[in-house]
Amino acid sequence: LSFKGLTKLLAELESKFLNQLDNKKSDLSIIAYYRGDRHLNNIDDIEDISNKYFNRFDALNNILDATSDFTDLANWFFVRELQELREVKKRRDINFELPDLKQIRNAISTIIAPNARIYFSGATSAKLMVEWTMETGEKRELLLSQLSAGYRNMLALVMDFARRLAQANPHMENPLAAEAILMIDE
Repeated sequence: LSFKGLTKLLAELESKFLNQLDNKKSDLSIIAYYRGDRHLNNIDDIEDISNKYFNRFDALNNILDATSDFTDLANWFFVRELQELREVKKRRDINFELPDLKQIRNAISTIIAPNARIYFSGATSAKLMVEWTMETGEKRELLLSQLSAGYRNMLALVMDFARRLAQANPHMENPLAAEAILMIDE
């Protein structure tokens, strides 16, 4: 796809999006380009942003340089986890999962590691953590920064793209089924 073709495609998508701004139940297609020089060293600590509102169209931020800033990913994921915890308490059902987070966790398990769980620490300054269940059943917690560069970057890519789909399509039971174009420059 040439730059001219990509520009035309983006203009068509923008037109489609603008025509459906008022329709909150319409599916929103996502396109994202992850450059070959993407390197995630760490996601900054999260401060209390529990009441932050995320517009579904914010999922389109930085789509041609999708890894330029993972702050949006971290903030969205953190807020959704807090919302999920509140819902667990309200329902008194410890097994409850928000549908979008469940799908993102499934994507991480499928693509990265079947025995990994991603979450934010409960510390005063939340950090993104990965919990691995070893073959022996032992659980190991690692900071994102403790993962190898390959795992860290693949995890960030999967989480970011899945977050974009979920944020853009909050009305869908499985937002990862929405139409999307994922471009990875390796």
